[in-house]
Amino acid sequence: MQQSCDKVVLIPKINRRIFLIMSGGLLLPTVHRVFAKQKNETMNNRYDAIIVGGSFAGLAAAMTLGRSLRKVLVLDTDKPCNRFTIHAHNVLTHDGESPASIKEKVLKELLNYSTVEIRKQEALHVSKTDAGFIIATANENYECRKLIFATGMRDILPDIDGAAACWGKTLLHCPYCHGYEVRGEPTMILATAKDIPEMVKLLSQWTKQLYACATDGKLLDASFLQLCEEKGVLVIGKHVQRIAHTNGRVSAVCFNDGTQQQVSVIYGRFPMEQHAVLPVSVGCVLTDMGLIKVDMMGQTTVSGVYAAGDCISPFRTIHTAMASGTMAGAAVNKELIELEF
Repeated sequence: MQQSCDKVVLIPKINRRIFLIMSGGLLLPTVHRVFAKQKNETMNNRYDAIIVGGSFAGLAAAMTLGRSLRKVLVLDTDKPCNRFTIHAHNVLTHDGESPASIKEKVLKELLNYSTVEIRKQEALHVSKTDAGFIIATANENYECRKLIFATGMRDILPDIDGAAACWGKTLLHCPYCHGYEVRGEPTMILATAKDIPEMVKLLSQWTKQLYACATDGKLLDASFLQLCEEKGVLVIGKHVQRIAHTNGRVSAVCFNDGTQQQVSVIYGRFPMEQHAVLPVSVGCVLTDMGLIKVDMMGQTTVSGVYAAGDCISPFRTIHTAMASGTMAGAAVNKELIELEF
């Protein structure tokens, strides 16, 4: 047998005692180095918990677990749904800052914890093992005992010219996040006929200049139309062709008959879907709203799998995401304690 390091690397599965006898013991240092390297690589890729998704829910879970002396890995592609938003509001101590700047501060704080590791990699596949889970990325496989999904939701914008350019700027989804800054402004509601009544009542708290247009083309209830007339809300039964804007700043909603309605802000209620397919692929059940079904601590319907943030809640704010991430992290730590004690 040729005694070379290359040969040793190519046949690592041979029993070490047999191999040393065959080689006369001449490769003892090399064999030890090879097997030690393999062992260290395996140990380095083994974690108490892996969090898929590194926005506010995922980072809150990571901090909670890291402070609990748990070895944690966060896998993130850095594509949060709030990346289109210029300013975040209703966030204590950070009101008016961009979500990106708030996240940057959180990441700097997490550098203080040697227990937390963050890698910009996409989780591509999850498989269950007797010890927990294996998460595969394009580059590596990682093992963990518990798994947290903080993968968020994807907004499905209507096929309307200008919608994507205005999204997160003046085409908004939440008055609690943005309503104060556009209070009193002429405002259009784009939603299904089913959702318009609720949105009209909600947004009337922030402005009396309200317009509404059903994106599904269906007619609204006659009694509600009468109420809108009494309240000064104009319901427009036309098809939206495009949104006129300048650098994402809405100026008008243009209809297919050539008419337009001048507004400076639009609220839309559009369909959403899970941003990642992994939760469903591992067996997590979704609710009728398409959210991951969890208990109050974030436990999904799959043992050992938790979820937090927008993927479990229709109330999509930074604070609620952080809160659910903290709860999921604490629940995972408690479950690990119960297994170990």
